[in-house]
Amino acid sequence: MYAIWLPILAGDSRGAWDAHVLDDPRVVSLWDGSRLAGRWFADHSIGGLGAPGDIIWDAYLAFGQNSRWRSEPSGVLASGSDIIDNTGGLEQHFIPLLARGRTAVRRRSTGYDRERWTSHAAGSQTASSA
Repeated sequence: MYAIWLPILAGDSRGAWDAHVLDDPRVVSLWDGSRLAGRWFADHSIGGLGAPGDIIWDAYLAFGQNSRWRSEPSGVLASGSDIIDNTGGLEQHFIPLLARGRTAVRRRSTGYDRERWTSHAAGSQTASSA
């Protein structure tokens, strides 16, 4: 998972930024002081977020494990904004993805319907960037 931090609000700065706020070894936190990522995601309306000239921030994007980033990323499973004061929207999108992932793992561990699990799991794993 990638977390890209941008200076948007008054007082946002690299010096004041806590890179450990998402304290999980699977999270790679990046500082984007020029807001390049936020502008790029908006200009390309990835996940239906933003429009040319906007800056995407306080948002999430989840991609399937088979997503590929060529000129633009493919396979958006969930997207939304905002996260601050609206964790319900994030939960609404991610809880079903996590549940599908647990079902796939359970089928795999029992050897049940391996071919179905393979096609199901391909779309249920998530990686996010926001």
